[in-house]
Parts: sequence; structure tokens; C-alpha cells
Amino acid sequence: MENLKDEELMEMFCNGNTHAFHLIYDRYKNRIFRFISNTYEKDRNSAEDCVQEVFIRLIKNKNTFNVSMRFPTWIYTVARNICLNRIRARAGLLHFELLDNDMPDKSDSSGKVVRQELYEIIRKAVSELPEKLKAVFIMRELDEISYEDIAGIIGSNEGNIRTLFHRAKKELQKIIKPYIEGEK
Repeated sequence: MENLKDEELMEMFCNGNTHAFHLIYDRYKNRIFRFISNTYEKDRNSAEDCVQEVFIRLIKNKNTFNVSMRFPTWIYTVARNICLNRIRARAGLLHFELLDNDMPDKSDSSGKVVRQELYEIIRKAVSELPEKLKAVFIMRELDEISYEDIAGIIGSNEGNIRTLFHRAKKELQKIIKPYIEGEK
């Protein structure tokens, strides 16, 4: 069952197979958490609440899933809508930050310090991107979602998503450049 496509698992879940749901959950819980925490929620508990809400909606609305639809597009759209609704409810008081992930350990402590500093610069730069650029960048770069699927999630066309991704990379280069050149 683990080798089945997401859409096949979702169809099985819609037909009452709870094991299929568990496989979907295992495949997507971390991806959705990363997407939410990197794009919309800086607070880990709030991000976890959103992830839980995504899967509750998946269970409640399983019969609305069209098996001809791409599953990643559907679940990321649900996640995005949940987050946007929460942001609207808080009246824009949210500040975005990437989730702090531990850097891999290396025996060279000076190398570790440099990697940690670079990681912090990149994390801060991504957090400064406008919401739409940040969302596209994170989905494409971190979650490796196709341009086509991102277009479905954002509600745009593939060409526009490619443009937004390119703009996000250019913005990141502008933000990071002073750090690299030692100006900050």
C-alpha cells in the first residue's frame, strides 16, 4: 500500500479504508507542518494546531475530494485557506518566521558557526519576503512541489508561479548580498 499514489490512497480512504488515511497522514504531516510554519505561523503550537485542523478537514470533507484532482494541490490549498482564515481573524498581527531547524553537526566547530550564521541569514531573508513570494519559494524549494501544483494551490497559472519563484530568488539575493559581502 505504501507504493500507491496519494490519489489512490485518498480514494481508498473515501471508501472506508482507515489505513489509507494513516499513510496519507504519515506522508504529509511533516510537509504540511513545514509549509505552515515556514509560511504562515511562527509559533510551533499554532502551526501544529493548523496541521491538526487540515487533517480534521480532510476527514470531514473526504467525500468532496475529486479523485481526478492532484492530492498535493488539494491538501496544500486546504492548509493555505486555514492559515489565511486564522490570519484574518487575528487582524494581521502575525509576524512570519521560518521554523528553527537544527543545523547538522560537524566536528569542525568554526565551520558549524559559519553554517549557523549563514542559515540564520537565509532564514531571516526568507522571512522578509512578501507572503506570496515566500509561499511559492517554500513550496517549490523546500517542499519540491511542482509549478503546476503550486499554481493550483495559489489559484494562478504555471507561468505566473515561475515568475513569482524567480522574483523570490532575486529578492533573496538582494537581501543576502550585503551579508555575503560583509556590509552588515
